[in-house]
Amino acid sequence: MDLSYEGLLALIESFSDNQLLVMLAITIGTLILEDAATVTAALLASEDVLPHSAALLSLYVGILFGDLGLYGLGAAAARWPRARRWVSEHRIMRGREFLEGSLFVTLFGARCIPGMRLPTYTAAGFVGIPFPRFALYAGALAAGWSTGLYTIIAILGETVLNELGPWRWGVAAFVIALAIVLPRVTEKIIKSRSQKAAAPTDTP
Repeated sequence: MDLSYEGLLALIESFSDNQLLVMLAITIGTLILEDAATVTAALLASEDVLPHSAALLSLYVGILFGDLGLYGLGAAAARWPRARRWVSEHRIMRGREFLEGSLFVTLFGARCIPGMRLPTYTAAGFVGIPFPRFALYAGALAAGWSTGLYTIIAILGETVLNELGPWRWGVAAFVIALAIVLPRVTEKIIKSRSQKAAAPTDTP
């Protein structure tokens, strides 16, 4: 395989003959690493491999499918007797009341803070938040978040990366790697600080 700049460019251009395949890859990618898939989609569109509208549509479908899937997992667990025994009815009612009163804010926070989307979206399904309301809020937040990140990367791709010539793919790879690593590092920092804050302090 030719790993030179020209070879990589030719490989990417070969996929442009089947844009549905590229769109499917982006959609599946959001289920694995959402931010990295968003960055990749924006960079591919900046290289005219895919229209921006098609790239965004692929992101929306994948992200919303993933969000609704997390809700569905929680809802399915709520119908499993063993899972119901792990959580008391009182705690379920308290969780439902809390989410019903601040659903949008809670989902927004989960969208912004790395590592919080899985437990929050699953909990929404488990405690019985109405599906239409959850889907509306989750869809709006997914569209806003992904569109914002996509737009920033697309602008950078069209104005900065194109000026870098053969170096642009190296920079693009670095940006994608950063999108993969940074949320994980942030999540670990948040967990570490939370554990330190929750740890008992020694009193003389």
